[in-house]
Amino acid sequence: MFKVNIVNFIGTLIYVLYSILVILLTARVILSWFPHKSTFVSEFLNDVTDPILKPVQKIIPPISGIDFSPIIAFFLLRGLYSLVMIIFISITSGL
Repeated sequence: MFKVNIVNFIGTLIYVLYSILVILLTARVILSWFPHKSTFVSEFLNDVTDPILKPVQKIIPPISGIDFSPIIAFFLLRGLYSLVMIIFISITSGL
């Protein structure tokens, strides 16, 4: 019983972290469409999402002023989430 609760908790935690990252990336993308001053929210979004977006931007720089790195980051995050969940399920299926 205790193992099942921990497994459920870890699986839920992985999903929640993935969802938060997607929401933060989406918020940064939407905020980038509007002119704005640097605020606490925009600085927070930049601090959290830059480690994800900067490496992608180095590989694929903006083309004609359009930054495609968030799209690539969404695909990479989804792939990483799926991989982590497959590994997690395969490890915990024997418990």
